[in-house]
Amino acid sequence: DMKAQETKVQYMDGSYFESPEWHEKYVIYLNEHPFEKPKYQNMKRDLLKRFQRREYLVKMILQLFLIFCTLCLIPLGRYYMAVIGLCLFGFLFWLEFSLYIGMPVRKWLKGDIDYEELEASYLKSQMLFYKTNALAFGTTHLHGFTEKKIYAIDYRLVEGISRKIVRLKKYEDGIYNTEEYQHFAVIHVRLPRSGNIYDVEIELNEFQVQMAIDKLSTCKIGEDLIGNLSVNEHKENE
Repeated sequence: DMKAQETKVQYMDGSYFESPEWHEKYVIYLNEHPFEKPKYQNMKRDLLKRFQRREYLVKMILQLFLIFCTLCLIPLGRYYMAVIGLCLFGFLFWLEFSLYIGMPVRKWLKGDIDYEELEASYLKSQMLFYKTNALAFGTTHLHGFTEKKIYAIDYRLVEGISRKIVRLKKYEDGIYNTEEYQHFAVIHVRLPRSGNIYDVEIELNEFQVQMAIDKLSTCKIGEDLIGNLSVNEHKENE
């Protein structure tokens, strides 16, 4: 209907998030879902525990079951199918296993980072969690992670945070059924050497994005860039 279409337009251009109606919902959410704290007094342990998710474990068990079923093809003489199945399900098992043991975290920790400085910031951070993502406002750095990336960004490099909305259309049996929206906190980072802006996108829910935007203003510690500042980022090879 016309009202739904109007709401969709306001949603996409951002005006909906400035309405009194949405602001009231935001205040309620803010009171019911405050920022979280790290669970462990060790950054490495806390990050690794965040990756030990039940859904990864369930998928690993499923892949092991499929590998067992594939092995049952060998006595039947279907060696070609058995080899293909073992390679496929073995690879899928490794993908889930590498996430469960926190491989992105382990690779990032082996990089050129100042662990003590980042840990001091991380352990006092205020955190937002959504799906497999997190955004944490530490004392000196903005921390975050997805399934593939770990971030620790000095506040002096952060130009700001904005909202990005992606509209997804859902189809059922080839027929348009409904649509949903994904919300991203886009962190605008000025690279110290080139001066170019690099955007880091982390998916959150619509209220958490606003929480991140509001929180950043209280965490900024200065606008001047220092030549030796760096963005500690690791991107796992896909």
